[in-house]
Amino acid sequence: MNPIRTILFAAVAVIGISGSARAEDHYFLMMFAAQAEPNVAQQSHSFALFAKVSGDQPQPKIETVPISWMPASLQIEPLKRDPVEGKNLTLAETLQWATQNNAKVSMWGPFPIKKGLFDMAVAQAEKLQKGRLGYVMIDGNQRGKTAYNCIHALSDMDRTQPALNSGTARGDEATKMVLSFFDPYVLPMRGSNRWLVDRLGISPDAVRFVNPDLVSPD
Repeated sequence: MNPIRTILFAAVAVIGISGSARAEDHYFLMMFAAQAEPNVAQQSHSFALFAKVSGDQPQPKIETVPISWMPASLQIEPLKRDPVEGKNLTLAETLQWATQNNAKVSMWGPFPIKKGLFDMAVAQAEKLQKGRLGYVMIDGNQRGKTAYNCIHALSDMDRTQPALNSGTARGDEATKMVLSFFDPYVLPMRGSNRWLVDRLGISPDAVRFVNPDLVSPD
């Protein structure tokens, strides 16, 4: 073979191998609900964790974005009509709040999702971080203008659909409504995503896994 052709062939082969070996980014959604017994407003909460996974297992890079909108005081006052300072909690902070309020936490997912929903979560987290929005449980006309409740802080990240009407739902019921609202972005499952739960350190001691594939070890 011509030496020049040999060098070119080798270069093309290397490019092809590196291109095929380059891992794509993957995106996931975990939806959570906290509620006590009885399911009272002061002890209920809907929140989510979005994840971007880059690289191959077993050591991919994982970026997470929580949307867990609560009063900065961590005291939910259902009858209060004026917004209070809000805070977007981390997953660890939210689970700690649930423990302190005797609320049991359930998790749906991880579900593979389209990149668009992850990008919406990033934008919403940045919006909440700016501190211009407060928290109020009954947000009514204040929704998205001056304040949010935890449910709408999640659902309203998607402006391509009519706003979610959550009514008086809270806890598990409200979280399932938001999950259904995000259904256009959820991709088909391909095997168990238990590995992601383990990597994120989400323990079955703190969270009830709803997905059957998470209940039993792989």
